[in-house]
Amino acid sequence: MDDILKQAELLFEENQHEYAIFLLTDAIQSAHYDKAEALCKRSACYMHMNRYRDACSDLTKAIELDRTIPSAYVRQSKCYLAMGDLENAICSLEILRSIDPDSSFAKFELEKLRTLKGYDIEAKALFARQKYSDVVNLMDKCLERAEICIKFKLMKAECLVYLREHEQAVIIVNEVLFLHKDDIEAICIRAMNLLHQEKYQLGMIELKEVLTISAKATQMFKQYKAIIEKLKRADKALQANRLEEARCFYEEVLRIDTKNVTKNMKVHLKLAELHQRLQQYKEAIEYCTRVLEIEPSIMALKIRAECNFDLEDFDVSVEDYRELVKLDNTLANKSRLDAAQKQLTVDNDPCKLFGISASASAEDIKKIYRKLIIKYHPDKHPDESKYVQYKMKVRFARIQQAYEKLKRQSGK
Repeated sequence: MDDILKQAELLFEENQHEYAIFLLTDAIQSAHYDKAEALCKRSACYMHMNRYRDACSDLTKAIELDRTIPSAYVRQSKCYLAMGDLENAICSLEILRSIDPDSSFAKFELEKLRTLKGYDIEAKALFARQKYSDVVNLMDKCLERAEICIKFKLMKAECLVYLREHEQAVIIVNEVLFLHKDDIEAICIRAMNLLHQEKYQLGMIELKEVLTISAKATQMFKQYKAIIEKLKRADKALQANRLEEARCFYEEVLRIDTKNVTKNMKVHLKLAELHQRLQQYKEAIEYCTRVLEIEPSIMALKIRAECNFDLEDFDVSVEDYRELVKLDNTLANKSRLDAAQKQLTVDNDPCKLFGISASASAEDIKKIYRKLIIKYHPDKHPDESKYVQYKMKVRFARIQQAYEKLKRQSGK
C-alpha cells in the first residue's frame, strides 16, 4: 500500500516534483493511504516549486485530519512567512510549541518572527510617512532573516521605484516573477517602475495583463490614462500660448499620483516656464525650487536665476547663476552671471543695505546689524519654503560681509 508514497518520495529526492505530485494526488484521492501524510508530502513538493499557497492549502487539510504532525506546522509557518502572513506564521509555531514544548526550532523561529513583525509594523508606519529609504533599510534587515518572503521583496522594490532606483527595483521584481510568474503585485510594481520612468506605453501594456484581476492595476491604469491625456492637452495649450488653460491641466496632472517624482519634476518645470511667461516670478521660483530640492537642474536654475534678476534679488540671482555655470559652462550663462554680478555691485553698497549714512556711529551700525541678522537668520524661518530659507541664507551672508566691510571702512 505504501508503494505510491515511496515512489513519490524517490521522485521528490530526484527533484521530479511534478511527477511526485501526480502520484501523491492519486494517493490523496484513494482510500488506501494515509491522507494526512500524503498531503504533507505533496505540500513539500509544492514548496520546492515555490507554490506556497498550494502547499499551505494542503497543510491546512492535513492538520484538520491529524493535529499531531509537527512537520506540518513547521512547513505551514514557512509558507505563511513566504507569503508575508506573519500573524499566521507565528500562530502555526505557537501551536507546535503547545504540542512539543521542548522544540528548540519553534522557540528560535518564534523569536525571529516576532522581530520581523516589529520591523513590518515600523516599515508600514515609515511607508505612510513616505520615508522610503528607511523602509528599504528595514526590508534589508527582514530579508536577512527571511529571504523567502515575497512581501518584503516587493515592498523594497516599490520603495526603490519611489526613490527612482529603477534598475534595482526591476531586478528584484524580475527575480520574484521568475519564481512566481503570475504574482499580481510584482506585475503591478514592474508596470509602476516603467510609468515612473515616463515609459507610459510599456507600463500600460503591463497593466493590461492584470486589469481584470487586480483593483490596484485598474486604478493605476485609469490614473495614467488621465495623466497621458491631460499632459497632451496641456502641452498643446502651452504651445498655442493658452497659458491659463495649460496651467489648469498641468496642476491637474500634479494631483494625480503625487509619488511619481520624475513626472512631477517635469510638470514643475513646465509650470515654472509658464509663470515666468506670465511675469509671475515668485510662483515660477517656487516651482523651480521644488525641482532643485530633488536634484540639480539646468532649466530650473536658469529660470530661477532669471526670475530673481527680474525681481532685483541680485544676490540670489548671482548664486543661482554660479551653480548654473558649474553645470552648463556656456558663454551665454557666463554673460548672464556677469550681468547679475554687475547689478549686485551697484546694489551692494553696505550703507544702502543697512539703510544708514556714511557717518553712522559704530553703535548705530551694530544695532542695525543685530536687527538684520535676526530678521534674515535662516533658523528664524523654519516654516517657510525651502526657497525662502535659501534666500535668507544668501541674504544673511551678504549682511555679514557688509558689516565687516563697514567696520573696515570706518575703522570702528
